[in-house]
Amino acid sequence: MLKFEIQEPETLRLKMKAYTVVQTPPVPIASTDQLGKIMVGENLKIDANGVLSVDTATAVEQDNTKPVTSGAVHTEIGNIEALLAAL
Repeated sequence: MLKFEIQEPETLRLKMKAYTVVQTPPVPIASTDQLGKIMVGENLKIDANGVLSVDTATAVEQDNTKPVTSGAVHTEIGNIEALLAAL
């Protein structure tokens, strides 16, 4: 930042503010005993608050590669039990 200050008509004083550039060290890769950075892989997601969670399917489908919720498993097993009971 530059600031000019005129004290007398024939004198011009220049004031400069110095800035320091700070370099931060690189963030280490996270491990079981050290905090650090991670990369989010398949079937994981991070919300706007930075919360990591599993990206799940809510229904069992033939070509779905996502993990299935326990509710979807219960629904599927319930349907199988109903079919077996009818036999």
